[in-house]
Amino acid sequence: MNRRDVILALFALAAPLGSGRAERQAYIALVNPGPAENAHRREESFVAGMRELGHTPGRTFRLEQRLWNGDPKTIDPLMRQILAGKPDVLITGGLSVVQAAKRATSVTPIVVANASDLVSAGIVQSYARPGGNITGFTTLTDVMTGKRLEVLLEAVPAVRRVMLLQNPAQPQSKSVEVYTRKVAGALQVQLAVADATDHGELLAALDRLADAPVDAVLVASHALFRQHSALVISRAMKHKALVAHWLPDAATQGAFLVLGVDDAKQHRRAATYVDRILKGLHPQELPIEQVASEELIVNLKTARTLGLKVSQSVLLRASSVIQ
Repeated sequence: MNRRDVILALFALAAPLGSGRAERQAYIALVNPGPAENAHRREESFVAGMRELGHTPGRTFRLEQRLWNGDPKTIDPLMRQILAGKPDVLITGGLSVVQAAKRATSVTPIVVANASDLVSAGIVQSYARPGGNITGFTTLTDVMTGKRLEVLLEAVPAVRRVMLLQNPAQPQSKSVEVYTRKVAGALQVQLAVADATDHGELLAALDRLADAPVDAVLVASHALFRQHSALVISRAMKHKALVAHWLPDAATQGAFLVLGVDDAKQHRRAATYVDRILKGLHPQELPIEQVASEELIVNLKTARTLGLKVSQSVLLRASSVIQ
């Protein structure tokens, strides 16, 4: 075989290997609680984050997003179904979804875009050394709920009676209640706690507003209240009660005040963790980051509907004001 034949043979051997590597796409699965309204924004934000890091959808990775309807009976089957496709990385949002992912796999790398305190929920060992196959971002829901009440009172000092709407199935519910009662006591606010674990109990809790009226409903973090945010707001408004929520989308539904984390921005940040995992790092090598960025949204239209004046100090700090 002459020199030319040897070179051609080497190219023939190398070509399939090179093209095989180029065609290999990472499969990334994204599982979040509904509703579907902001799902596209989360997906777009994540893809934008991946592009910034040199990844191209349809070439270097493919993304599949699945939504959970909030029914506890459906989350485990949904998680098993998505994991049957053997994703390279699973991105999750919301504590209930993270818990289901942890139950379903100890192998597939999981990146949490945002969820309540992952340590106290028993999801990870610590923030610095999470251990296992889970990493990402977390918030301290008790502190955030208390802060939401503080900002609400600063915005409308006339608020004196508040209902804390929470799901006792949430691992942090007790600490949320204790912390919020402490804040309410310091602010001289009467705090009533309403528990709801499903749609029926949520309706019953909101119906109690007719017999035990409050000035505001303070919504604790849980997938149930994400799924039915519009219902909570409409029922509260019917009884002339303000709603202080954690979900940014709730502001456009009529919630007076939102103090929380922007899901879309967190999915963009999650891309940095996915990138490092695809490059060979294991989740246990990536410390969990506590989310510090908060979105403060004030709905002045709702305030005017209820005949309330909002303090200028809160309006000046707001990330967004709905007129």
